[in-house]
Amino acid sequence: MARAEMFQDNRRESQIAAFLGLVASERRAGEDAVDSKGNAYELKSASNSQVTTGRDVGVHTIEKWRQTFWVVAAGRQDEQGLQFSALFVVHPQGLESWFGRLESLLKSEERRFKRVLRAAKRAGATDEDIEFVRQKCQRGITRNNPKIPLQLFRENGLQLDHQNAAKAREQLAGFVRRHPLPRS
Repeated sequence: MARAEMFQDNRRESQIAAFLGLVASERRAGEDAVDSKGNAYELKSASNSQVTTGRDVGVHTIEKWRQTFWVVAAGRQDEQGLQFSALFVVHPQGLESWFGRLESLLKSEERRFKRVLRAAKRAGATDEDIEFVRQKCQRGITRNNPKIPLQLFRENGLQLDHQNAAKAREQLAGFVRRHPLPRS
């Protein structure tokens, strides 16, 4: 991700967090924000019908996402920042169908990778060769920026008041109380 794009992502995430009274993370890894009770949030913005996710999304990422609330701000970017046209919060269970499909795809790709390594070994590849390939693939089996349809957030989440921060914060707090996150 280019430095300017990363800055824009940080700026949009910070804007969404501030609007909802969340504390934005200063790290690129892990949750994007937390609330006063320690609940984790994944913050995303969308300017079309797809929500971008992130780089190197693997099974480990999906496991993390199953432990976080998702907030998506739809809108358009201008000089003042992201102009919200809609704002949604969804419990990770509301995205489970998408998580499950992606996880199944990634696990299938991992099985193929292991099958190829076994075939290479049977064909005479040395342990050194196999280790070389493993290291080259050490990031694991991942996808770059798989998109989630915005419609999933509309169907499975709560639309928050995108024009009134105080009201949106109340709505978010109520949603979180009624839909606690799974504890790992």
